[in-house]
Amino acid sequence: MSQQSDLTLSERNLFQQGFQSYTPSELKSLNWGLRFTPFLCMALGFYGLVNHNIVILFIISAAGIIAAFFPSMHPFDIIYNNLVRPLFKGVRLPPNPLQRRLACLGAGFMNATIAFMFLTDPTVQTLPWNEFQFTLDGLGTGGTVAYILGYLLVSMQVIVFANHFCLLSWAYEQLMRSMGLTEKPISPERAKKLLHLDAVIVDVRDREDYEKGHIENAVNIPLDEMAKGSNLNSYKDRLMLLYCGNGRFSFIAQELMRKQGLSMAYAMGSYEHAKESLGIH
Repeated sequence: MSQQSDLTLSERNLFQQGFQSYTPSELKSLNWGLRFTPFLCMALGFYGLVNHNIVILFIISAAGIIAAFFPSMHPFDIIYNNLVRPLFKGVRLPPNPLQRRLACLGAGFMNATIAFMFLTDPTVQTLPWNEFQFTLDGLGTGGTVAYILGYLLVSMQVIVFANHFCLLSWAYEQLMRSMGLTEKPISPERAKKLLHLDAVIVDVRDREDYEKGHIENAVNIPLDEMAKGSNLNSYKDRLMLLYCGNGRFSFIAQELMRKQGLSMAYAMGSYEHAKESLGIH
């Protein structure tokens, strides 16, 4: 099965986190590097929780809040890019997209709340600093709330580390969909009008899928080749109608083309949706 036809679970979840302008090859190269920060947040957060260490919890909170406002400044991403990545010759982590930054902000506030609850609960203050506490036994209201929030947050971070699924990013996507603010393919009416104006139809799937079947007269420019800088100068000032295998990659192709100066490139979504839009059966 072609890599352009389906996304892996991790790739779908990274799309949900906002990495929607990256090709499958780029997502694959980022797959493990993007797990570093969630893992470190999870490990430090769990230690700060069971050790009721307010300082560590506030540090993690500050890291998340900083990342929310400065896409390239998450302290743990910086550690990875400058210390960990060179050891494994990995790919440098890119700036965090909005969805991932909002998740960092949410986690930052949760860690700050946990630390504040510990700080205001006298029962927690009586516990020795070097004594681990795993249960709610003997804790006051503040400590109990802190542990419930803490275990919830750590569980969410375990899932992010395992397969990149972020509950807060998912909630953001659902909110945008409910408000009708997600990017949509060009309408069938407009697609047909542009086709009559001599628009070029571009199939961004790989060559194997293209050869199995494609829209008549469609030009094949695989997405990965486009991302590597395929020469598109011959299409300057041309209308472009783009389609892919799964519906998502046509939007990546649209963005890549527009970055290269092809401002009249429009995504039609998947191969099947494109055929339907153009009235092809």
